[in-house]
Amino acid sequence: MTITLNHSLHPTDTQAPALDQRFDAAGAAWRLLALHARSEAAGEPLSMQEAAQRLRSQVRWPTGHGRIPQRSGAAWRAEFNPVADDEGWTALLGRHALDTLVAAFRRTLRDVGAQAPLSAISATPPSGLRLRALVRPVSSLCVEVVGVGPVLAPVFTLPGPAGLAVDVWRQQLGVRLRETRETLTRRLLAGDAQADEEYLRHVARYGEMEARLAVPLAAPCTGPVTLTFLEEAELEQCVRPGEPAQYRVHWNFRISDLAQPPDPGLIAVDPGIRTLYAWATRYGVGRFDSPLSGSWVAPLPAPLRGQVDRVLDVGLARLSRQELLHCRQVRPVLDAATSLFLGHRYLALEATDLAGMRRRQLDYPAFAEFSGLDLHMQFLREVVRHSDGIRQGLDIGPAGTTVDCAACGGANTMRYSGRLGRCTACGTRRHRDENGALNVYTRAARQLGWAA
Repeated sequence: MTITLNHSLHPTDTQAPALDQRFDAAGAAWRLLALHARSEAAGEPLSMQEAAQRLRSQVRWPTGHGRIPQRSGAAWRAEFNPVADDEGWTALLGRHALDTLVAAFRRTLRDVGAQAPLSAISATPPSGLRLRALVRPVSSLCVEVVGVGPVLAPVFTLPGPAGLAVDVWRQQLGVRLRETRETLTRRLLAGDAQADEEYLRHVARYGEMEARLAVPLAAPCTGPVTLTFLEEAELEQCVRPGEPAQYRVHWNFRISDLAQPPDPGLIAVDPGIRTLYAWATRYGVGRFDSPLSGSWVAPLPAPLRGQVDRVLDVGLARLSRQELLHCRQVRPVLDAATSLFLGHRYLALEATDLAGMRRRQLDYPAFAEFSGLDLHMQFLREVVRHSDGIRQGLDIGPAGTTVDCAACGGANTMRYSGRLGRCTACGTRRHRDENGALNVYTRAARQLGWAA
């Protein structure tokens, strides 16, 4: 059972073009595969080398209908890999990432079917294409992207069990790199000529990373789930019209141990800002209030007077501040929420539409990313989804959860002054987030066929 969690990267102005270059290479490789497949389907087969030459000129893409080629991944790679080496794609992406690209292309051919219009073989990769084995979590503040270097990323927002799994992996990687360097050092000082080149290659490749892998020993995990970090991380490019490309990294974890939930009942959860989570069970309601108190928004630092003017690394400063607030204030609250929520057999979570909120330029998505709340909700859903039947998750639509009265069921009858509300139909007074959690509970109970 493998769960995947994703969060954003924050490349500098010089790193972003290098990341773009990798996805441009993936797009060029995809076009080569598509032209090769279309030509074969049209009855005018080309070798991979010939298709690559065609792409350098004004290529005419075959049209009409044809028999879509279907062959094994090994057969595709045998034809594709030599051209990828010549075009420089292997040097940019690595063999593993290219293998996953070929596998994704084969899946699209299977989806197209045996006979289809040739235009069904898209000349561009599908949205959400991910490049594998290019990213490593080398510190709490940054990841290493192969060929690009350390890129700022909020690795510290990974929920407790996931963060622990990453720390264990980083410890093990640090030990392996240190042992390798020590072995090469002994050989070099003993006059081993071959070790000379191997030592230089090791330090050139891992020198900066080794300095970032000094992590404390991880504490044993005693929570409801134990995870093991898998090295098959994936890099995704997110492109929105009129905006520069953004990047996300997807971490993969294997569930190595999962405790049985002690409570067989239902817990309903309503995420928010001032209240990180409000929850309701058959016993009552409660809240995990946000400890940030609005301080998650900060001004840009200004240069100090009387000092030589220098470039400020604002990205690092902001991320360091975010790490401090998250680790000291937010993480203890989210850890307590993890234990409570995953201690129940049924978890109902309000299906917050973060993408729609971003389009409407609301501030909740920015808060959810800053606080780690969006990553925590990903984590809860993934753990429940892969709980092998011992837990069940329910997504509840957000419409009306705040304005409908949870006591009498009146639609749009709650009126609020600050955080406290009163129902105009029955007179019930209740905190707005607790009212939302109770509505989520009622709707989830109905889905389960229970009397709320």
